This record gives sequence, structure tokens and C-alpha cells, in this order.
Amino acid sequence: SEAPSLAPQAAPAPRAPAQRKKSGYDFVFLGREHSVQLIATDLPRTFPQLGFFHDGGPTCAALENILQAYAYYRPDVGYVQGMSYLAAMLLLYMSAADAFVCLANVLSSKLYIDFYSLEESRIRKHIRVFDIFFRENLPLLYAHFQREDVSSDQFYIDWVLTLFSRALPLDVAARIWDSYLLFGEVFAIKAGLGILRVFAPVLCTMEFEEILRLLQRLPSDKPNFATLLFDAVRDIRVSPQRLTAMVSDDADGEHIRANINGCAHM
Repeated sequence: SEAPSLAPQAAPAPRAPAQRKKSGYDFVFLGREHSVQLIATDLPRTFPQLGFFHDGGPTCAALENILQAYAYYRPDVGYVQGMSYLAAMLLLYMSAADAFVCLANVLSSKLYIDFYSLEESRIRKHIRVFDIFFRENLPLLYAHFQREDVSSDQFYIDWVLTLFSRALPLDVAARIWDSYLLFGEVFAIKAGLGILRVFAPVLCTMEFEEILRLLQRLPSDKPNFATLLFDAVRDIRVSPQRLTAMVSDDADGEHIRANINGCAHM
């Protein structure tokens, strides 16, 4: 059966800070620390093809510790489904201590602050901006998605929450990570549009359910996929200046609508 969607989820925050007494110390929960309960559910389905992160694998405990530490380090954020892929990807390349620092840094970017805030208006702003560049770079595919009632949040949220490490082969995802860490959200958009461009010929022949099935489970056996993807990414045009202006906290709906220039509302 298919793994559950990684759309943002977290246990609801308590209505007021809760206090617990243990061994003479008072513990005050300030936000979403209790969301650590979700970690145990996510660990077995994080990179299920690898034995490192579940069933007592060599980095299973380290992954759980990093995610719990982050939830207590940022109680305003807590643990949100999808973070396990980010932490696991880092653990493949560095020690647990370094992975925690890197995870905290990655999640401090505006893109991830907004996505993991679980506030729909903040997430929707990034989706609408993605759609602007989607329409500009791939107008025929964009129009086909509109006709089939396929919205970008149905696939792009998963891609961002895991920084493509769930959707793509690990070696390809690692190359996207390198460029994302250098260029930020602009490269996440270019990578997403690059994927769409590679599969555009077949996507344009598909209907709603087939499109989502392909985008949520990208084929891993496409010949020369990495070469095709990064060639496509190089051809995608995304203005960093426009992107920054549109996703800033000061950007309003009129600013974004002006950039959409006729793009259908989500």
C-alpha cells in the first residue's frame, strides 16, 4: 500500500502551557514539543529502502534523537511530518551533532519557516509563486493541469517538505540539496519545474489521477534521468529578485496577483 501523504501535520498545540512535575523539577511545555509522539510513526517509513533508519539500524537512534532535540530546540515549530527525511539525508553524510546543526539551519530559512508553521496562508503564498513561474516556463503543461484540475499543492508540498529526497533517487536528490543550500528557494522552484519539464510529454497525455500518481511516485528507472533533469533545470528561468519580493512578509495579495498576470486562482 502507498505510504501516507507527507502534507504538513503536527499534533495540535495545547491551549495553554502545560506543566509536569518530575523528580522535583517543573517542566513547562511552551508549544508543540508534544509533537515528538509523531516521530515513532514516521521513522519506519523514512527511506524504507534503507536499513539505516529503522528496525534497529545503525543510525535509527541518532535520527530519533535529532528530531526530538529539534522539537525541544524550537517548541514553536515542534516536529512536523517530513522532517525525518531532512534529518536522515543529513545523517547519510555527517555525524549526528553536525546533522542537528545543519537541520536547524535548513529549517531556519523562510521557505521552511513558512511551510512548517502549518499556517495555510503562508504555505499558499509559496505555492502561488511556484505557479507563476510554472505558467511562465511551461505554459502548455500548466494549461493542461488547469484543465485536469491538478493544483501544485498536490505534489509540490511533498517535494519541499522533504527537499525532494523522498521523490527522487538519493544521488539525484543530493545534487539538488547542494544547489538548494547555495541558492535557496529559487533552486527548489527550478528543481520542481525541471521535474515537470522532463515528464511534460507524458504528463500532457494523462488525466487527473494518472498525473498525481506519477508526480507522487516519480519513476526511478527513466534512462539518463539525472542528465535530463539538470539540463531542464538550467533552462528554467526564475528571477531571484521577483521571488524574494513575492514571498516576503510585506508582499500582499495584490503584489502577487500583479505577477500572476492572468494566472488562475488556486
